[in-house]
Amino acid sequence: MQEVFAIQDEITREIVDALEMQLVGAGDQPLGKHGTYNPDAYQLYLQARYHFNKFTGDGFKRSIECCKKALEIEPNYALAYAALSLSFQYGWFYGASLV
Repeated sequence: MQEVFAIQDEITREIVDALEMQLVGAGDQPLGKHGTYNPDAYQLYLQARYHFNKFTGDGFKRSIECCKKALEIEPNYALAYAALSLSFQYGWFYGASLV
């Protein structure tokens, strides 16, 4: 699971080479920015997005829980902070009790 991001980068690089495209700064640099290289934090982020997309009070609560767990693992994970913020915002808008 920890090699998922490296495999994604390798596949992307092979596709670009096959299409003979010139990308600015591609070289040996990663082709995309990752929010985290920690697969556990990433999995929790994906779970948070899944629960968020239910658009229910319980879904927003579960999304908040997943985001908080992801941030315990990876304190600088910006996507988890963004999902946490959206969960609180939409939870408030939909009248869910999130405390």
